Amino acid sequence: MDHRLNAGNRIYVQSSDTVGSMIDTDTNLVLVSLFELGRADRPATVERLARQLGRSEAVIRASLERLAQQGLADPVRVRLTMLGLAAAVSRAQARSSAVRAA
Repeated sequence: MDHRLNAGNRIYVQSSDTVGSMIDTDTNLVLVSLFELGRADRPATVERLARQLGRSEAVIRASLERLAQQGLADPVRVRLTMLGLAAAVSRAQARSSAVRAA
């Protein structure tokens, strides 16, 4: 699935496969957790993510910065960007399909 982000007069297209290959395990966990907290209408904080994932706050901040470098999250607001939301939805759908196939 391709994700399109319209930024001013430019449209950026990034494949979810490409996004997935650039994210380490901790960063992927933060991406998915931000999505799940948003779906549950619960505010995300660095502290909450650290507690939920059993990681240090430093690891969470570093993961948020890696997501921000890829345009997937806003580390100051601790939330996903539209591109990050699209990537997280794509992962959730893929995970759901894999579970149904098993």
